[in-house]
Amino acid sequence: MASTAAAYAAAYAVLTAAHEAGDYIVQRDADARDKGKHGHTGRAACARHTYRCTAPEAPTAGAP
Repeated sequence: MASTAAAYAAAYAVLTAAHEAGDYIVQRDADARDKGKHGHTGRAACARHTYRCTAPEAPTAGAP
């Protein structure tokens, strides 16, 4: 049981780090600014943000 909890804690740490990297390193300033806008501009910025945040997290998909 302890090893399962440790594996989930490690996966959480890796996913959190990947999310932070996506938000602060990978995401462009324009996308961060435009995500809250209405219409095509906001939707496009959200789509780019989702894609760029998913890319760093993808290698951890096989985690427990």
